[in-house]
Amino acid sequence: MGLLRIVLCLVLSVGPVCPVGRGFEEAWAQTSQSLSDDLSSLQRSKSASAVYASNFTATFFAARTQKTRESRGNVQYQAPKKFRWEVLEPEAEVYTSSGDVLWKYSPVLRHATKMASSEAGLEFLQALTDPKALLERYSIEPWGPAKKQSKDPQAKVASDFDTPPTAATKQADKSRLFAKLVPKGQGTPEEFLYLVANRSTGQVDEIRIAFRNGNKNTIRFQKWSEKSVAADVFDFVPPKGTAVDKM
Repeated sequence: MGLLRIVLCLVLSVGPVCPVGRGFEEAWAQTSQSLSDDLSSLQRSKSASAVYASNFTATFFAARTQKTRESRGNVQYQAPKKFRWEVLEPEAEVYTSSGDVLWKYSPVLRHATKMASSEAGLEFLQALTDPKALLERYSIEPWGPAKKQSKDPQAKVASDFDTPPTAATKQADKSRLFAKLVPKGQGTPEEFLYLVANRSTGQVDEIRIAFRNGNKNTIRFQKWSEKSVAADVFDFVPPKGTAVDKM
């Protein structure tokens, strides 16, 4: 086995270390299968009836302008399809779904849009609500080290984005799942996702989304907790005076 292949095997955060006597492709397939099993098991770590909540911060990089934008908010979800995603800053927005229908609401504009959940561009939230379902649309592989950095600013952003948390390069760290998810089809806006999840709690710590147009979004979650909420927290009724569009 070549030196590069040995190094790749050693930095994998989960799955077996690749024995030199095996073919690299076989070991890689076994590691990917292990990751698939781990992703499927995340949901079993959580109560099916519970509502989980967390604050989040998001850093969005726009490839065209080469600028970043920060936002923050909170999220609540109940497996497998219910969620409420609320952006607080820089501009308030609410996305809520009680199943197959999603509402997007702007309090500032007093405008709401009703659409199918699949049309909202929030499919990445399945990593929270239904991790196993991601495997229907994504192939999974280990999240290895980033490529060598370049002096080009955009390449530097890409390299930082592709670099996993330090713990991902340590074989001894078994408490968290580090994975790269690649869409099985070409019709998706995202090129791939990076995922960091806590095995013991089943909760996602971080999601990174690389879009085909060069944009990148990094979302980090803090202080996941089980929460008591009103039964209708995932329902949405447009406030009086709200303009409503249906897609």
